[in-house]
Amino acid sequence: MKTRAALIVAVLGTAASSFAQTQTQGVITYSLSYQVYTPTGPAATPWSTATLSAGDTTVDQNGANPAYSQGALLHLTATMSGTPGPFDPNATPPLPTGSPLTWNPALPTLPPGSTGNGGLSGFWAGDINIVGGANSTGAWSNATSSFASSVRRQTRVWTAGAGNGFVNGDVNGTGPANQVTDIQPAQFTDDADAMNHSNNQVVWTGLWIPSDFTTRNVSFAAVLGSLGFLSQVAAMDNSYDAGYHFPLPLNVSTVFGSAISVAVIGVPGPSSLALLGVGGLLAARRRRA
Repeated sequence: MKTRAALIVAVLGTAASSFAQTQTQGVITYSLSYQVYTPTGPAATPWSTATLSAGDTTVDQNGANPAYSQGALLHLTATMSGTPGPFDPNATPPLPTGSPLTWNPALPTLPPGSTGNGGLSGFWAGDINIVGGANSTGAWSNATSSFASSVRRQTRVWTAGAGNGFVNGDVNGTGPANQVTDIQPAQFTDDADAMNHSNNQVVWTGLWIPSDFTTRNVSFAAVLGSLGFLSQVAAMDNSYDAGYHFPLPLNVSTVFGSAISVAVIGVPGPSSLALLGVGGLLAARRRRA
């Protein structure tokens, strides 16, 4: 993990050294949601295929079979407060189309020659932990073929960072654990106009499978990542048409949405089932009497 973290620091470069800078305009909000999935693969690797349990908001043990326990696929969505956009060569004068941004062009962390004025080009990078509340220990999907592509733990859309997150310190780990650390969606390019200019995107998914099926509600929250990297957007300089093509990574405020609550529904144990059977038998005898 230390080696991988060092690589990300090296890639981000200026981002890691810019914590003391005044944040520029804008906010990135991270929010969580989830969907219930049911495994459908063979007993040895049940999650090699999976089906969305449409309309189902509770996680339970399918047929009381541990191999086919359902899971909650967590979605992490990132939303920038501005509107990102490309360069418009047909405008007069030709300018970036994203929401206006200003910054200090003399910052040593930025490529020299910037005007300090431009537009929002897109999401640049972030660092997020997903942390579970009480009784949230469980298994997590990873990016291997043991899990269907729909439920793998992976970054989506912006995939240049460390991405998937670490479970018990392992990027390929599956737990048991109650959290995934240092999810790092990012996009890196040397041309601001070549960026993905989308917004309000699901940037990461990860499947959580309860370790036990005691009936309860389990909470999960998105929080600042363990490495402490501030979220960044990339600006496009107004002089893009004059040859200043560099995207300019700028720190923005980071906001985390409310925690989510996943309902886990227990399956009656053998003793409970036996009692239910006795109750049904007694009821039948009463009816015959």
